[in-house]
Amino acid sequence: MERSSPRVMEMRARLEEALAGIEERRAGLDRARASLADAETSSTSRDHVVTVTVSARGVLQRVKFNGTRYRSMPAAELENSIVEAVAAARAEMAGRVTEVFRPFLPEGSDLPARMAGSEPGRP
Repeated sequence: MERSSPRVMEMRARLEEALAGIEERRAGLDRARASLADAETSSTSRDHVVTVTVSARGVLQRVKFNGTRYRSMPAAELENSIVEAVAAARAEMAGRVTEVFRPFLPEGSDLPARMAGSEPGRP
């Protein structure tokens, strides 16, 4: 059996340490994803006409009309109430997701901007 040189042994130790770090990071990401798997948040429009619920991915899950006022509202006004509530719920959820994934992001990264498809300082 061939003996390894001290340099090879050092390289193996560094590689094992790096692999352990990668595994630890992967496990942390798995825990972060799991913590958001069923996460939802709700928001009510300022006029209290509608309450919406979105998932961790920002997907609209439910729309609840509060009372009957919505029936007599002009369509554009109702639309604005719905859009406002959805935007607020998505913004709140983006903040929650950012906090959960912050330890895994590069320094100065803007996760909400990344989720929206842009990030300051990037094309």
